[in-house]
Amino acid sequence: AYSHPASLDLPNIHLIVDSDHYGKRLAGITGLGDKIRKIAVPVRGVPNKRKPAMTEAVDILWAGRLDYCKGIDELLAAASVLYGKYGNTYRIKVYGDGPAMWNDKLITAGHADGIISYGGRYDGFALIPGHYDFFLFTSEREGMPNVVREALVSGLPVLARAAPWTAELPAVRTYTGGFLVEAIEEFSKPGDKDTMHPQAFDRSE
Repeated sequence: AYSHPASLDLPNIHLIVDSDHYGKRLAGITGLGDKIRKIAVPVRGVPNKRKPAMTEAVDILWAGRLDYCKGIDELLAAASVLYGKYGNTYRIKVYGDGPAMWNDKLITAGHADGIISYGGRYDGFALIPGHYDFFLFTSEREGMPNVVREALVSGLPVLARAAPWTAELPAVRTYTGGFLVEAIEEFSKPGDKDTMHPQAFDRSE
């Protein structure tokens, strides 16, 4: 479609996207504005994963593909700073799969400071065990991340890197790259977790 827009010059052929911002970007590149359709897949069957009550420890969930563009290095760096400032107050549970080097880094980081614990791969957000205070999403480039929608539907507030897609999900609180620790501090002000109850929604809307 990028190289040969004429290949889509048929009445019943369309480009399918999962977000408005990506659709607009493709329209600008290809000139196929009327051929671009946004289709959002509904999120269903996701159980509540919000901790029923606040505890001294702040439990953070991270889930996704273990890859550089998903912000794994930033996650490890933030965990190191958090441990240095607050000890074991913050606990980050990581689920995902990818190259062995990332698995090894996560395991090593967990042994080093105890904040990160690696739960291995997961087969669907609904099957991730446990309950958490919020979901952390460090990815740099996304269309419309399904895992974020699932996290919101599960009742978890979401803290994500500021990006075009976040404007389409106003319930997501954002941070600017390089200020993750400050954003987490702001997120967890006294009483804040009691008031952060994003509305669950259906992607078919």
